[in-house]
Amino acid sequence: MRHLKVDTTLAVNLYKEGLISIGKASEIIGVSKWEMFDILAAKKIPIQYYPEDLEEDIETLEKLL
Repeated sequence: MRHLKVDTTLAVNLYKEGLISIGKASEIIGVSKWEMFDILAAKKIPIQYYPEDLEEDIETLEKLL
């Protein structure tokens, strides 16, 4: 569990500083983007939506269609 906490703290801090996207942060922790939204909300960290997030979402939608 400690390893997960360190990964979560690292991912949240990198995201908060704008160094990684929410997709990358969720990948580091091993959770879905929706779970990452919940983690950020619990820590009162505003959601930032980057162009790479949009591209990733479009790719996901294209795979589903």
